Amino acid sequence: MIGMMNNSAETAEKGRGLNFEDYISDENSFSARIPSDWEKNEDIIFGRQVKEYGVDLRGPANKEGAYVAVSATYFGSDHEVFKTHEKYIAANLKSSNQAMGEKTGKVRTIAVAGRTASQFDRNTFISAPLHSVDAKRVKIFQRKIVVPAKKGFYVLTYQAPMDLAKKYLKIFDAVLNSFKPRF
Repeated sequence: MIGMMNNSAETAEKGRGLNFEDYISDENSFSARIPSDWEKNEDIIFGRQVKEYGVDLRGPANKEGAYVAVSATYFGSDHEVFKTHEKYIAANLKSSNQAMGEKTGKVRTIAVAGRTASQFDRNTFISAPLHSVDAKRVKIFQRKIVVPAKKGFYVLTYQAPMDLAKKYLKIFDAVLNSFKPRF
């Protein structure tokens, strides 16, 4: 288990009433501190089949029903689609995979858990609320951070409607700053 992080982003969020808990992924591929009050989804059986291990977190939603989300996922080296982090990044940057009006920024090199990682931001759209006949097209901000591993790679994702993106980015930063890869 991870001990308490002395993390300014996490400390700031605690001051606003948000609590964090220790999280260890299936297959013990990574650990992190995650918001304990957010909805947590781990599809362990499916994850083991496709070699993706991690957690999807769902936080507050805006008035259109688009919610803030954070995910942390380990893609095994035997993943069916993405064998390398380079292929994952290339697929995400490919223009034919982007929604009309979507804008993806340049890939930047950053450090995560003492490793060299890649970060790119995207302004895109989703339909919200999900599965609604009255769904509206909502502009969202997305940040992806891809961390190579000896075998496979990790992806940490932040997604939020534009009106909530800046407010909740600190929570993603707290998760990112506490992230500890195993491989």
